[in-house]
Amino acid sequence: MRYTGDMAVPRILSVREARTGLAQVMKDVREPGAEPIYVGAHRKPEVVIVSAERYAELTGQRAIDNSVASARLEGLEATDRDLDLMKRVASGELTTEQAIQIALGTTADRASA
Repeated sequence: MRYTGDMAVPRILSVREARTGLAQVMKDVREPGAEPIYVGAHRKPEVVIVSAERYAELTGQRAIDNSVASARLEGLEATDRDLDLMKRVASGELTTEQAIQIALGTTADRASA
């Protein structure tokens, strides 16, 4: 991302630029701390390119946020332990079934033991 004064300007590529430079674009978004790269006709952002790792982080957090919001609608509040289990499922460390078993106390949580 480029900065002009106090404002960050996203990197926007035309479709042609993205197509011809795809290998470099993929390399750029995989760099640690890389910003997303936008692509669109006439440099109007239509799609976003991010690394698979960053996408997993974003979608995992969205799933957690949706789960917490759903629980609140039911009049429930997620505990720190609940949030930890959700994050572990989102990261692939636990399956949903394993998290349910841990939450219900029907299996030992080896990672926290």
